[in-house]
Parts: sequence; structure tokens; C-alpha cells
Amino acid sequence: MAKVLIVGAGAVGQVYGYHLSKGGADVHFLVRPYQLEQLSKSPLRLHELSFGLVSVFKKNPISTNKTKLYHVPKENLHSAINDSVSHIPKDFDAIIITVSASGLRNGNWVSNLWNHVKDSTSNPIVVSFLPGYEDEQFLVEVAKVPRHRLAEGFITLISWQAPLKNQKFDPLPASEYEVGLPSEQSTNPVIVYLAQSAQTISPPPKIAGTDNSRTIHVISVIKETFVRGGLDSSVSPTSINKGIVRVGLALQIAILVGIESADWSFSKLRSDKKLLALVSSAAKESAKVVGSRVKVEGGTGVSGILFAV
Repeated sequence: MAKVLIVGAGAVGQVYGYHLSKGGADVHFLVRPYQLEQLSKSPLRLHELSFGLVSVFKKNPISTNKTKLYHVPKENLHSAINDSVSHIPKDFDAIIITVSASGLRNGNWVSNLWNHVKDSTSNPIVVSFLPGYEDEQFLVEVAKVPRHRLAEGFITLISWQAPLKNQKFDPLPASEYEVGLPSEQSTNPVIVYLAQSAQTISPPPKIAGTDNSRTIHVISVIKETFVRGGLDSSVSPTSINKGIVRVGLALQIAILVGIESADWSFSKLRSDKKLLALVSSAAKESAKVVGSRVKVEGGTGVSGILFAV
């Protein structure tokens, strides 16, 4: 059984923790101090959408799934108070990072955490689900995580805290927001998520003088645990063109900002020519900035995306 520490209990961390726990892992969370009390008192609430993405945008979509309650044992919840992590267990197989890029750099907690666990007999690895170029560099150069013990993951699910502010539609029946109430008295929000492709993890490159076999083994175990827990996952070779993923994320962010600016209305976005032109310009600029930093492997992928935009 894998023992993992998930850093962050947001919309992604909760989903990953739930499915890894269902798959048999011993799941711990590292959260901010203000989250610790609430998460220890109330179960997490998660609702998976099992239909196509197009259905989510119907006027009256109906989810046939039920909201699940995820009880995290109190002893499995930890917080880096004033960046101190000495009270946290050391014997993890993997540290899974799901916080934002700014959260990664907020204080010295990540450096302290790695120094705390790195010499454990469990020989832990780090799996970072942060997409930025600088994030990998930060973990290696600032936190001092050896490259051969650092794997990269790509988040391929869509998740959010429901209901969204000013949302025009709701994929959940109203009754699903009542799951866990009043008997559990849960005040944790419902996390809604849609996972239509595998969560992807890539092993580190082979570096002369290092042994990455432990990392390869652990990410294989994590992949299998995800799958047992009901969340599709895959291990991709190091040669995966990460630039394709990063350019896609750059385009997605520009488009989402545009939709939000149009009050989450596609028709309003289409009719607002000025906003649409701004979104198009932002998408092109974002893709080009990211694409300029990508070494296209085999001459495929990113160049085609840049041509399209």
C-alpha cells in the first residue's frame, strides 16, 4: 500500500486524495492552518460528472451520480505552521504537489518539507502537478529535490467548487448540495469534477550517474492506485511533448478569462466583437510565448498549434 502526502486540498487535491484512498493508499494532506480545523471536523464532499462535457452546458443538465463523502482521518491532516514540518511523518512513498505556483513559493515550507523527508528509509519521490516551466526549476534548484526523484504530472480533469458565482446553469440537482447535511453538518463545499482522460505522470529523464528506478516504480504504483480507485491514469515516457500540454493550457486560460468576462455566456462572448478580439489576441500571444520556450521533439505538435492560432 502506497503512503502519499498530498500538498493542497483544493479542487484537484481533494479529487486525487479521494480516488487514491479508494484505491487503497494511505493518504495524508498538507494544508494551510486555517483549513486544518474545518477538514478535521467535516467530510469532504465530491461529485463526479459522468457524462460528456457538452451535456454540462445544457440548460437543464442532470447528473445521475451521487455526491460522495470522503472522511479524512484527523491524524492524516497536517499543516506547516510557520513553515515548520518537523511534526509531519517522514515515511511517505510520494509527495504529490497540487498547490498553485504562488503557493509553492509562499515561504520555505517546500524546502523544509524535502529536507525533512529526503533521507527517510521509504526513499520518497516528488510528483509535481504544476504545469509551469519555472516550477520544475524551483523544485530542483531552490527546494533541492534531485531531478531523478522528481516526476511531472499533468492534470487532465476539470474541477471546481460548486456552485460557481453567478453561474447560468447547474449540472447538479439541488438535493446533491444537501448530501452530508444535517447529520454530518459538513460545511465543506461540494467539489464537482469531470475526468474524461487519464491523469498523466511522466518519469524523470535518465541522467548519468543517477538511478531513477525508484521513481519509475512509485509512479507506476500511483497510476495503478488511481485506476483501482476509479480515476483513469497513465504513465507516459519522458519523451512526451510537454509543450503541447503547456500551449493548450495557455490557450485555455485566455479563453476561460474571456468567458468569465462575458458572464459565462458563449453567446455574449460571440456577440461582443471587442472582447472576442481581445481573447483571440491574448490566446495567440500566450501560445507564442509558451511555444517560443518549447523544444519541439521530432518536429511535431507545438508548431502546428501555433500555426492554427
